[in-house]
Amino acid sequence: MVKDGRGAELLHENDRSRITFRDACERVLAKRLQGIGNEKHRRQWRSMLETYAFPVLGPMDVDKIGLRDVLRVLEQIWENKPETASRLRGRIEAVLSWAMVAGYREGDNPAGGKGTCRKSCPRPRR
Repeated sequence: MVKDGRGAELLHENDRSRITFRDACERVLAKRLQGIGNEKHRRQWRSMLETYAFPVLGPMDVDKIGLRDVLRVLEQIWENKPETASRLRGRIEAVLSWAMVAGYREGDNPAGGKGTCRKSCPRPRR
């Protein structure tokens, strides 16, 4: 492992694909859940990822996840549970953003940003 200027651990180039989405989630949750004071919200963060994202994205290497993979997760709930789908998209985006900063993936984040998932998914009906 190497560290960047801020002390964050980075992987060597050849180790980039050695973390799955599930493992990345666990690392993100370990840090993120400390900042969430409400126990119910902490449980919801994990439960939502386990229920909807892990069956599709869980075993995938984070550097292999693309827009179609994220859409496969969201399409199953986008129409019936728009608020859940929107929150889930944000949580997937957060995990993939962490993976980019940690050196596990490069390029655009398929769950957020211009021309990615935000543009591909219709606006949820409220």
